[in-house]
Amino acid sequence: MQRKSIFLSLGIVIVGLLNQACTPAESAQVTSKEAGIPVRVIDIKTEIWNPPIHTSGRFASEDENLLAFKTGGIIDQIFVREGEAIKRGQVLATLNLTEISALTAQAEFGFEKAKRDHERAEKLFTDSVVTLEQLQNSLTALDIARQQLQQANFNKSHSEIRATADGFVLQKMASSGQVVAGGMPVLLTSGGANTGWVLKTGLSDKAWAQIQVGDSAEITSAGIASGPLKSRVVRKSKSAQTMSGSFIVELAVSDPGQNIASGMFGKATIYPTSNVQSWSIPYSALLDANAGKGYVFVTSNDTAAEKTEVEIGEISNDHVQILRGLETHSRLIVSGSPYLTDGSAITIIK
Repeated sequence: MQRKSIFLSLGIVIVGLLNQACTPAESAQVTSKEAGIPVRVIDIKTEIWNPPIHTSGRFASEDENLLAFKTGGIIDQIFVREGEAIKRGQVLATLNLTEISALTAQAEFGFEKAKRDHERAEKLFTDSVVTLEQLQNSLTALDIARQQLQQANFNKSHSEIRATADGFVLQKMASSGQVVAGGMPVLLTSGGANTGWVLKTGLSDKAWAQIQVGDSAEITSAGIASGPLKSRVVRKSKSAQTMSGSFIVELAVSDPGQNIASGMFGKATIYPTSNVQSWSIPYSALLDANAGKGYVFVTSNDTAAEKTEVEIGEISNDHVQILRGLETHSRLIVSGSPYLTDGSAITIIK
């Protein structure tokens, strides 16, 4: 009987010790479950951001012209070479006139016939042989033939390409003997030495929206030893390029006397005057960043996490610029984010 009492006492002691060992862990688990995942948060503050835009492009003159024949045909001769200086009014290329001359001759014969027919109708109308309607029809036919002759002569006069201004030939896009359609570019000319230079560059839609005509810029090029060239934005295209999807922006060089050649490569830094609303957040708060998008966790009641998609701007060593996605939020979770899901319970720690 005494031995049974000893064993019973030992059992009670062991159970008590086990209860004492388990109670703190169980209590911590329950407390953690009730309190949520520990996180740190910061207040989201709006910043005014206006970073420079870095881009590159090629120089071109401000008055580059694509020259073409009005009508199609076979090119008879091109009288200039690439890089050659040209004078205003100079004949640069001609078409083979065999077909065009034949069409002009047909129009002349048609006009002469309509003229004779109308003169005959006038005499017959005086003699009451033809009606007034027949006389009016002959006059209409004469007018049509006259217009057709004018059209043929106009096309013949534009079967050659003449220089529109003093300058030089940048590019030959066709050669003698080649068949070209009307309006197809044959020569690219420029008067850049007289009118100044621009750097043409392609920008993304986001960068395009940030700049305005008149914004200042600096241009550098390996071929220019004098240092950065002062410039400004003079044109913004209103449509994207079909192949690249970029928007063309032109930067005019302030000093037109620089030693620049068409097609020379240049790098530019554009300084936008328009301000962009943004938010700067710690890099550790950003999750799943890809292709300018990412996710962050925010909280509106300090008890639950909300997963929010954001658009990313510039990225530095420890901060990220957010362009969109935080407009309606005020508190950002900056630690503990990898353990959260949308709607997770949280506990804010200092």
